[in-house]
Amino acid sequence: MDRDLNAEAVQALTVKVDATAPVPAAPVVAGTPGTNGWYRSPVAIALAAVDATSGVARLQWTVNGGAVQTAPGATASVAAGGGTSAVAWTATDAAGNAVAGAPVNVKVDAVAPVAKVSTSPTSIRANGKLQPVKVTASASDAGSGVASVRLERSVNEGPFVPVTLSSSTAREVIQTLAYGARYAYRVTASDNAGNALPAPVDGPAFVPTVYSEGSTRVAYAGSWLTSRTSSHLGGAARYASVAGRRATFTLTGLAWSARRWSAAGDSQP
Repeated sequence: MDRDLNAEAVQALTVKVDATAPVPAAPVVAGTPGTNGWYRSPVAIALAAVDATSGVARLQWTVNGGAVQTAPGATASVAAGGGTSAVAWTATDAAGNAVAGAPVNVKVDAVAPVAKVSTSPTSIRANGKLQPVKVTASASDAGSGVASVRLERSVNEGPFVPVTLSSSTAREVIQTLAYGARYAYRVTASDNAGNALPAPVDGPAFVPTVYSEGSTRVAYAGSWLTSRTSSHLGGAARYASVAGRRATFTLTGLAWSARRWSAAGDSQP
């Protein structure tokens, strides 16, 4: 009121007060569950919060401590791909009150292991009928890691049957193979997330074959002598008493060579 008794109309003043932070909901992870806490597909993490007074203004989050990302409103979806993703997030209302939501840790491995099988000789018995061979089944998995490896063998194109390894972590086995039989090996593997190879991985197929010193595949240079006895493969052995003599064996494929004793000269592939 002024001195002339003029009065201003009564003004209403509205004050909005929100001293309470939003209430974050439990994050929801959507994806294909695997084993050992892993997911076997990319996942989507749903974040949400409620605020009954001023309303949720925004959600913010980081993945593995990276840059802060922001979504307006009360909901957000966070994508997580391969590997481990640690999501930390907060909800902020229109009054500026903020609260941290429950952190989320997800592990994703959507890729099956890589596997292979190989063979190599450990020795050769020149006058015997059996060939010891080392069979190696190997697998790798860059995500959750290899959980199991299964090695199988087929003889003469028969069914594949499991090969017993010495332990769950063993990857090599010595197989005693008969000359003239056809052998084939294959391997399967799974990882700790539950991914498995869609089909076995084939290794080499081969027929162990032995050639005696009288084979036409062996060419002798210089003078060589012959020792005949039933203990030798093929009933005879060729030898030279003069240094420098050479015998050459020619074939297409894989060969193993050895010498019978330490003073017998060199045997080179």
